[in-house]
Amino acid sequence: MALVPGDRSLSARCVAASFGALAWFAVSLRLYVRLKLVKCFGWDDGLMVLALVFYTVFCACMITASHYGTGKHEANLTHEAIVIALRLWWLCEVFYALASVALKASICLFLLRITVRKFHTLLLYSVMTVTVFTGLVFMLVLLLQCHPISFFWDKDQEGHCVKWSVIIAMSWLWSIFAGICDFTVGILPIFLVKDLQMDIRTKCAVVGILGVACIASSAVIIRMPMLHTFADPDFLWATTDIALWSNIEVGLGIFAGSLAALRPLLRAIHQKSRQYLSEQYANTSRSTDLNKSFKRMPSEQSGTLSRKFGLQDGGVTLTTVHSTGGYLADPSENGSDTALNQLPRIKDSSREYRVQKTFEVTTSGPEGSV
Repeated sequence: MALVPGDRSLSARCVAASFGALAWFAVSLRLYVRLKLVKCFGWDDGLMVLALVFYTVFCACMITASHYGTGKHEANLTHEAIVIALRLWWLCEVFYALASVALKASICLFLLRITVRKFHTLLLYSVMTVTVFTGLVFMLVLLLQCHPISFFWDKDQEGHCVKWSVIIAMSWLWSIFAGICDFTVGILPIFLVKDLQMDIRTKCAVVGILGVACIASSAVIIRMPMLHTFADPDFLWATTDIALWSNIEVGLGIFAGSLAALRPLLRAIHQKSRQYLSEQYANTSRSTDLNKSFKRMPSEQSGTLSRKFGLQDGGVTLTTVHSTGGYLADPSENGSDTALNQLPRIKDSSREYRVQKTFEVTTSGPEGSV
């Protein structure tokens, strides 16, 4: 039999690995914030961890299935490979539904933490209840769509499955409610922070962080036109896009839902950055002021003489000796221009002494000599 060109298995592996790693990174940061910084682990955190566990199984099954048949034409596969790929595809369906339900319940419970108005509380509970109920029904339909269950992946036995039209209808119903839930939790933060005592910049930041959940709804909308491919005879090839966008939907949702809980971490990083910059600025300012203090009196750095001579009888001569360099003036030398770099300066462990000597001489005589 001639091979049918086309292989999208690499896309399935890359998407599952990339978004799986992104989800683990985000949830790890969330757990650090909850357990280390805030020290408060709630139901929303537990459900997010549960969603991550289900999603990890989903990604593992998707990556493994891509090696056997997901993303490939069934005409190019052996019967054994098709059986394994379909079994893994069925597991992907089930764990996708479980991860989605846990994820959306977690996001709703998180928003209930900051909800103060009764209307918003009722709205969140209603959306969460309907979404969880619809998701569980959808999961049960996927789980029990064939009798026996193994008939889904192994047709070499007696059994039957529900019509694909039922699966497509349930997929549409779930997608609609999932989209409503995502848009609700994405838009509601605008109204939640409107009356809070925050400046406008902080409010915008909070709304932006909490509203990232809307991103996940984009994957739901993109996937909707592809749901008809469930009925395609070349199932593993035709449903590749459904598998990709279902994985992206949950991965983005976990990332967005965890990002909303990272504000304490971002605030701590911001405060430490400001503290570090302030310390650096203070050190620079002290160094600059010290340099300026040494430059104000250059004559004091090497030791000089300043003299004033009287030009008439009774005049006064002032001779001042300064020394702050390395040495003091030697008093045994005569004259005002003696070298000032002979005797060591006086200092201890905490102070350095600078010496200033002033001599006053009164002149007499007709020539005004000293």
